[in-house]
Amino acid sequence: MKMVALIIVFMVMVFAVVSAIVPTPRGQQKSPNPVAEIGKGISKSLNSVDELAPDLSKVGVNLPILGKPREDARESHALQNLGGGQFANADMPRTNFAGATLIETNFNDALLDGSSIEGADGSRANFAGARMAKTNLSAGLFPDSNFSGAELREAVARGADFKGARFIGADVS
Repeated sequence: MKMVALIIVFMVMVFAVVSAIVPTPRGQQKSPNPVAEIGKGISKSLNSVDELAPDLSKVGVNLPILGKPREDARESHALQNLGGGQFANADMPRTNFAGATLIETNFNDALLDGSSIEGADGSRANFAGARMAKTNLSAGLFPDSNFSGAELREAVARGADFKGARFIGADVS
């Protein structure tokens, strides 16, 4: 069905181009191009798509911008590839890891309170014993990661993937 729709749209575009290129015989007044009129209607409806989406600023929802450090962030590692990195026992509260690649990264016993790990890929990462109070893990990928003994009090993890992750002795209150 999608292929048929694409073929029809392509044909309309070809007819619009051809009819715009072909000259009008002398002495004849150029009549409105029906294909061009359809194209204008489609263009107008596509330009008004933004009006259909809700304006979240009026609702009071403040969405974070990936890669932009929070105002109180100490440092930013947003959108960086830190895969396989060693951050064991690191003192990194309020650090921005938004959208970062943290595959097989070691955060064993690290201090990450208030950090943003939103949208990051932390597959098979080691967060064992880490302090992660009020950390944002929303939309993150953490399959097969180790959170054993981690302190995750008041952490936010909306839409995060923890398939196969271990939370033995972790504080998730």
